[in-house]
Amino acid sequence: MRLLTPIKWLLIILMLGSLGMFGIAASAPFSGHWLPAVAGVFYPHLMLLIISWAVLWLFLGPRYAILPGIVLIVSVPLSNRIVSVPLQKNANEEDDIEVMSYNVRNFDLYNWSNNMESRNNMMNVFSREQPDVLCLQEFYTEDDGEFPNLDRISNEYNYPYHDFRKTYSARGTDHWGIATFSKHPIVNRGKVDYENSRHHLAVYSDIVIDGDTIRVYNTHLQSNHFGEQDHRFMEKFTVDQDATDVRSFWSIFTKLIRGHQKRKGQVWRLRRSMDKSPHPLILCGDFNDTPISFTYQYLARGFNDPFRIAGTGFGQTFRGPLPLLRIDYILVSTKFAVKDYSILPDDYSDHYPVRCRIAL
Repeated sequence: MRLLTPIKWLLIILMLGSLGMFGIAASAPFSGHWLPAVAGVFYPHLMLLIISWAVLWLFLGPRYAILPGIVLIVSVPLSNRIVSVPLQKNANEEDDIEVMSYNVRNFDLYNWSNNMESRNNMMNVFSREQPDVLCLQEFYTEDDGEFPNLDRISNEYNYPYHDFRKTYSARGTDHWGIATFSKHPIVNRGKVDYENSRHHLAVYSDIVIDGDTIRVYNTHLQSNHFGEQDHRFMEKFTVDQDATDVRSFWSIFTKLIRGHQKRKGQVWRLRRSMDKSPHPLILCGDFNDTPISFTYQYLARGFNDPFRIAGTGFGQTFRGPLPLLRIDYILVSTKFAVKDYSILPDDYSDHYPVRCRIAL
């Protein structure tokens, strides 16, 4: 039994550390502390580990399962942002509003996935789903050439109204940015500039649907800018728990903190704009942050998260080296009734498309 003593101490330290992390996470909307943003990346894996240890100790020594059990109970308010059991799913009705948010990674412009059909496959998702409102991040289009994506979506898939905001242009014909497409009239539009990044912003579109005006925000918040070496380390770490490359771990850690600090300023600007909206509001976007982070808690305060109401299972939206990360969101005003939510399995980008069905 003496050989088990170090394991017991490691378990206790991990449990107490988890409790401290949960306490800081609970106050994140007020503190804006970086720890939840960093810990949130590993939170799903930590919880699975704690559950495994709790089950193990039930057989080896039941009294040692008490502490992980307490941690699991305390963490329930956080865990239901990661895993969802649908509270409701309702049948389609004619006046329902379908919304989709999708980071399309420039339609695989640089052939990152070695699949020349990626762009067409993503377009097929739009054609198949036909949402009323389509919010795209990391959008790319050309005025001429082989990739006139703006015109193709507008003309081929029946989106007569759109708002495309450029964050970068090359040669005067190639454009990157963020785009919102609508099947219903856009009667007003605006944007929220983020001072600390020229490549990230938010746009809002006032859309009239069946006589009601709603405001749809579409945003892409600061990336953590992980490089290939960071991704290789995380892939190695997920399959080899002996990975101890301190330099690689520190690189990831510092990038998470820098990303959080930049997003915090962006989130404050975005929330100030949202609070001034005269209409029921929908927020779509790639937050580049987990549901435990300050980013999520600050933006979601006072709004419904359709995933938590009508989602199922783990809410993984990012296809990166670490599984189970939910960083893409649709948030809606409480005036909307949430009817359905899903994360689509289409894996043509490094993000999955998310969609929800709501009604006023």
